[in-house]
Amino acid sequence: MYTKPSHQGRGVGGLIVVEIETRARAEGMTQLVLETGDRHPAAWRVYERAGFKRCGPVLDYPDSHWSVFYEKPLVREAA
Repeated sequence: MYTKPSHQGRGVGGLIVVEIETRARAEGMTQLVLETGDRHPAAWRVYERAGFKRCGPVLDYPDSHWSVFYEKPLVREAA
């Protein structure tokens, strides 16, 4: 995910993450995982504010010092 510099700091990334989570829950998914680069601290902040925690390599990604991995369990929201 990339946000143009002119739109950074406005919460756009966080809103996208919320929408992804909403759709994932609706599809019955129980966990989200992601990979981002080692030089993207702004992205780390977005994910960490959204409740993601760092983890080891996910899916078929190799362990690499250029990658930072995150995961978040999805709890179903009460109806």
